[in-house]
Amino acid sequence: MHDWTDAEHHAEKAQQHFHDGNLNRALTEIKRALSINPHQSEWHVGMGLTLDALKRFDEAIISYERALELDADDVTTMLHLAADLIREGRCQQAITTLDHAATIDPECETTYCFRVAAYTRLGDHEKADLMFYMARQLTEECSLCYDHIAHSLEQRGQVEKAIWCWKRSGVLDPDETDAWIQLAIVYARLGRYERARHYYNKQLRSNPDDVDALLGLGKLLIEMDRPGEAVKKLKLVLELEPTCADAHLAIGEIALDAGHRAVAEQSVEHARRLDEELPGVYLRLAQIAYLRGRSGEAIKLVERELDFIDHAPDQILEMSHLSLSLDKPRYAVMLLNNMIEGPEDGPEHSPYADPMDLAAAYEYRAHAWFMLGKYHESVDDFRRVLKYDPDNLLAMFNLTIGLGYLGRLRRARCILRRALNIAPHSAKLRRLQRSLRPRIFCTSFRRKGYQMIMPASPLIRRRR
Repeated sequence: MHDWTDAEHHAEKAQQHFHDGNLNRALTEIKRALSINPHQSEWHVGMGLTLDALKRFDEAIISYERALELDADDVTTMLHLAADLIREGRCQQAITTLDHAATIDPECETTYCFRVAAYTRLGDHEKADLMFYMARQLTEECSLCYDHIAHSLEQRGQVEKAIWCWKRSGVLDPDETDAWIQLAIVYARLGRYERARHYYNKQLRSNPDDVDALLGLGKLLIEMDRPGEAVKKLKLVLELEPTCADAHLAIGEIALDAGHRAVAEQSVEHARRLDEELPGVYLRLAQIAYLRGRSGEAIKLVERELDFIDHAPDQILEMSHLSLSLDKPRYAVMLLNNMIEGPEDGPEHSPYADPMDLAAAYEYRAHAWFMLGKYHESVDDFRRVLKYDPDNLLAMFNLTIGLGYLGRLRRARCILRRALNIAPHSAKLRRLQRSLRPRIFCTSFRRKGYQMIMPASPLIRRRR
């Protein structure tokens, strides 16, 4: 009897620590309670909730499963379990759990709400729509449902509808979802930076210590070329969460852009130690090594970065530019193929497609093809550059050289005249024009070794 009393005492202490925010102490106490009496389903649920608060979702799943072994019909526990299964990417298992919960309680709207999220993660948007409308039969509106279906709509390219749903989600319950942050992210991808800043600030007005909002705003301010303000936000992130690798990396990027290589290397290396799988960290170290003349080290760091996925477009462009500078055109081709050909219908069909990013991607790939001796492919890509950036003089100059290598002098002269109409006093264009006149040019062009000019790095492009 004494043991059971001790178990109750530990469970009560765990509950008090949980409400006070002392999560590790709460976890210790609930473990002690369960070690004495493992047959209390609500204590397993309490342990799951504590692990959720600590973001240890894989362990929380085990606690909820044990609770359900003791109380198989507890729908609330099933909902907690399903939420964590979705977080961990085990969506089909979550759907099975939610289907079972719905048979026990057909009036539970949350079983449909969570299935919207699960089917969205699986890419089954038709079923996500079905679950959303079935949920509306039970509850007129739900902030979480709007949030989940907004993610589905965005994945389908229906960005304006997704924006409307996130706005509605935020109006209904701004504390239940991260609707304002999602709106900020979407507007930033659309290039509407001031609108994105508005929503980050809206989130921070109600939650000033929101690390995700502060970090997102810091990165946005970098894109807006406001590095001083960005550093302030990023330092606030590190005050709240000193181990945030993303913030250390972003500060390193600002220092690198400002030419402070030692500070940049220190920040980026700190980010690497915190998270060795953070996309972009080896890219920045490679750029620093290259700037210091350590090309061999830079190549190894680029190769390490190539192991990662989910790079942002600007990271792909910068890594491609660095690969070309390191005389590794095949790396650039591989990266740019993924960026250009990744979307199912081509990059131009993406609602977030930036014409200048696409122009830069084709331009770098054209250089890579040229370095590999694939002149036809190079010429084709330079033509695509001009589709997105019709007045790109550097692309016209390089396209003229590519056509010269193919012996297509008439077309080369046509492109060069187009460039001279834009910049009639360009010395480089005039020299190239003189080279195109002799008939012997067609047979001697490659022997003369005319070389293309590398465009500026995407970091410099963005700052301009």
